[in-house]
Amino acid sequence: MRMIGGKIERPVLVCLAALALVFSALGAEQAAAQEALPRTPLIEQGPAVAPYNPPALGSPSDSVTQSDQSFQFNRGVGNNPANRDEYVREQLNK
Repeated sequence: MRMIGGKIERPVLVCLAALALVFSALGAEQAAAQEALPRTPLIEQGPAVAPYNPPALGSPSDSVTQSDQSFQFNRGVGNNPANRDEYVREQLNK
């Protein structure tokens, strides 16, 4: 702000007053709009979802079949053998 002799210049004072009126008018409009908004009820949460537990393998035949099918995905990953027969034997012994 520019001050001349301890007084604020008139254009600056007029701008500040105009801004104050605009902001007070906007605040009043927003307050009126908030009062008119309807209240929505809170949404109730449903029951908790239980995690999926796959069925246990019933027989060694099922275990061999599952190992044979998963070999392509797990071959050589980590400590898994790269040979199909060794992989199936290792999985069957777990």
